Amino acid sequence: MKIKKLDELQYIKRGNVFKHCLFTTICLLLINIALLEFDIAIASQRSTLVLIVLFVVSLLCIEMIYFEIYPLSEKRQKFLYIFAGLYGLAAIIASVYD
Repeated sequence: MKIKKLDELQYIKRGNVFKHCLFTTICLLLINIALLEFDIAIASQRSTLVLIVLFVVSLLCIEMIYFEIYPLSEKRQKFLYIFAGLYGLAAIIASVYD
């Protein structure tokens, strides 16, 4: 498998994607803390944290596909991102339904 060279624009796009995911994680954790302080429980604490992680991973995969950032080979990496994104969304839906 040949590793693809990334130019400066790809590094900027990748940095923006990771920045969005970091801020999303921080905001979701702060919202979770605020809800716990007011004794509002949407789901169990473990399920809530798993949902946050799955949501952020799904967001990462969706943004990587949207900005067409494929660090290895486009065909293999695109399939991996699509699979991980769909798996994350299915897991979130299943957790919320449960």
